[in-house]
Amino acid sequence: MNAPDDKPPPEGWHVPGPEHIPAPTIWPASVAFSSMLLLWGLLTSPLLSAVGLLVFAGSIAAWIGEIRDDRRR
Repeated sequence: MNAPDDKPPPEGWHVPGPEHIPAPTIWPASVAFSSMLLLWGLLTSPLLSAVGLLVFAGSIAAWIGEIRDDRRR
């Protein structure tokens, strides 16, 4: 990107650092699936809603935990 023979950036500009892209995870799909279970359970069975709610809460907690761990590195 910034070879030694390149000109320096104009005054007041800087060379951007490398962009950090988080690793792919299963948690967004798990949140989507559990919200579907939760809503489907509202139409059919309270037990299905309860399972959906538990999986939803666990998925959100795991996803937030992974984001926090990734930012610490």
